[in-house]
Order: sequence, then structure tokens, then C-alpha cells
Amino acid sequence: MTLDQNLNYAVLSQTFDGGSAGQVYFLAVEVDLPGLINQGSCSVRFGIENQDLLMYEYDMSAQHGSVNASGILEGKPSHLDLEVTCVDYSGNSLYTQASFTNVQLSVYDPSVGTNPIQPVASEGLKNNDFENRSLFPWTTYTEPATRGRMTFDALDRRALVTFSGIVAGSPTPVYIDQLLEKPAEVGQHVRVRAEVHIDIPTAGTGTTCTVQILTGQPVAWTVENVGSSKTYHVDVWQTLTSTATQFSLFSSCTGTLTTTSVSFDNVYYTVNAVEPGPSVGTEELLNNDFEDGTLAPWYTDVDESGSVDISVISRKAVMTYTGIITATARPSAALYQPLAKALQVGQNVRVRADVHIDIRDATKCDVQILLPERVFDVRDVSSSESYHVDTTITLSQGWPYFYLFSTCAGTGTTTSVSFDNLYLTLIAP
Repeated sequence: MTLDQNLNYAVLSQTFDGGSAGQVYFLAVEVDLPGLINQGSCSVRFGIENQDLLMYEYDMSAQHGSVNASGILEGKPSHLDLEVTCVDYSGNSLYTQASFTNVQLSVYDPSVGTNPIQPVASEGLKNNDFENRSLFPWTTYTEPATRGRMTFDALDRRALVTFSGIVAGSPTPVYIDQLLEKPAEVGQHVRVRAEVHIDIPTAGTGTTCTVQILTGQPVAWTVENVGSSKTYHVDVWQTLTSTATQFSLFSSCTGTLTTTSVSFDNVYYTVNAVEPGPSVGTEELLNNDFEDGTLAPWYTDVDESGSVDISVISRKAVMTYTGIITATARPSAALYQPLAKALQVGQNVRVRADVHIDIRDATKCDVQILLPERVFDVRDVSSSESYHVDTTITLSQGWPYFYLFSTCAGTGTTTSVSFDNLYLTLIAP
């Protein structure tokens, strides 16, 4: 298939008789697509009537190999269409070539034993922990206008971007990319995990960074305009709304500091991931969602200065700091619940919680969930942040409590930390 210079799309269509609404479809095709670095982008669509079976986007490296998709037919199909659209960065038609061979569309009754589609969770990335102190097969990309303002390394088993020439008001977009051997398609479930560290050694100087993890749509994870050193433990599930052909670690910093850096480690991209549902085990907490507007049977422990209050507000347990007046005073608050049966060494537990930190002035907070292991631990949070905690650990020591803790310092008088949907699940071995 060759795209004409005067027409930015091409369509192939073939009629067929087969398939009905509710059946499972499986589409497979071999593709050969040229790279379009600094030229433009193309989109590929396989569809029937008013249903998209496969949407395929690419713009960087050349694509070769097998692509497939599966789903449920919404109606009886009568024809299969292949549409390719290519444009340059100005929206004008782009002349290029695209090859498609061995196109197969199969349909099956969705009954036991007749559907060959068995999604299997698989890891999509190589060198995800940078253990060999090399970025390969990751590649890097920078904008020509800002090239030279950053360096790339694989130091201390991390992918590291050091911004050494940033200027105020001028973003420095940087990508660390890996081409996926097998693209993930629309409707597939994926899990993205990573350790992200932003190092801005001097806060309050106007230097900020934005970091994203991208793979198809929607964007997997993002933080914007971070103005101090932060560490993030990323663990998200998503359902793709567009094809993912590459995995990207994006960062961009602006400001004046010459020691700013962003690093990534333990980056995982699991295709056909299944988000964990309720754990098979016993729930150990009472009044975990504060629906009745009270704290009992939770106990409180607050700083003697009287500047912290713990109460239930809008069905959340809220630690409110009302009298922070210096940057060095660190009033603290704790909320804990005695467990009916103390946890034992070696037991497997799953902890889930929704945590929200509300900071509107010059204040920093530490927040922890303890068992006594720190199953959740954020330090020096200086802006409003929300966290969804979902982690499973094996206990290294026994413990009779479930413990929530926060401490804040600064000049804000409207700072608060809230907890909701708290679960401690003892998982059966």
C-alpha cells in the first residue's frame, strides 16, 4: 500500500459472510511500517461497519512483525476495512509506504472450549532494572532546540537524566523509549510499575520537573511541576484506548539549578495484567471506611501542643494541623487499631488505603502506614497529593496494631492528612 502525496489516507476493503453479534473475534496481521522520525505520524485502522477491531499508531521507529487484537463483535459484519492515514507535523499529507500481509479474521462462539484466545500476563520490557549499567535496548530522544541541556546514564542500576543546562521558563522534554516487541492493543489490560526519583536539592528556587510514564493511551502515570526532591512508587493498572507500540519514560525540567535529575528503576510493563480483586483471606480491621461518622474502635495519639486534631470528616479519618507556625516544629498525630489477633512472623498480608495530603501553604508532611514495616512511607510532601495504596508483604516480625502516622512542619494552618477505605487482609497460605 502506497499513500499518494495528494491524499493523506488509503482504504482497502473486502467483503465476507461470517460472524454475528456476541461472537469472539481474533484479528492477526503481519505489518511492515517505515520509521517516521522527525517526519510525521500514521494511524492504521482495521474495522467492520461501525466497530474498530484494531487501531495502530506509530511515528518513531520502523515496525515489523505480527500484530493482533481480539474482542467481541457488536454486530454482524459484512466487510473488513483497512484504512491508513499519514500526516506530517503540520497536518499535511505525508508520502510513505505501509505493507500488510497474512491478514486473518477469525470468529468463535464464546463457549467453553471453542475460544482459543487465552490472554497470558507477560512482561513487555527488557533491561527493566538497568542491572548491566547500560540503557540498551532503551533509546533516548530530545528536542533539537534543547539538545545539550541534559545527559543520560545508567548509574547505580538506574536510568538517570541529569539536567545541567536548564533555564527558567524553558521546558526540556526528554524521552527514554523502548520499542515493544509485541504491541499492546486497544482493550488490553496492562500494569505499569516503576520507582521514580526526582532530585531537586534546593526547594523554593523555582526549579520544577514534570514526569510521565507513557504507553499508548491513556497516560499511565504523571506528576507535574514538582518543586522539591520526591520519590514515587508507581503501580497502576489501566485498559488501553489506543495501541501501544513503545514504552516511554518522559521528564522535563525548568528553572536554574544545575544539579537537577530524574531517575527510573525497576520499570515493569505487564500486558494482560489482571487487577487484583478482593484477596482470599480474612479482613482484620473494623470501621475501615468510617461510614458511621465515628472513630471507634480506633485510638488516637496527638502532639501535646494541641495543634493537631483527629476526627471523621466526610466519612474519612482526618488529621488536621491547625497551629503550625514555624518550619521546625513538627507536631505529629497517630491513629491506630488493636487487632483481634496479633499478626505473626511470616504471615502474608495485603494493605489497601486511600491517602490524601492537603497542603496549601509552605508546609511539608511525612505520612506512614506501619505494621510495623513501613508499608507506605512518603517524606517531605510539600504539595497536595493523593495516593492509592495497594501492597502485599510478608511480615518479618509480629505486631498487634494497625498504625497510621503523620507529622507536619511549616507555616500552614489548613494542612490535613486523611485516610479512607482501609483494609488489612490476612491472606491464606
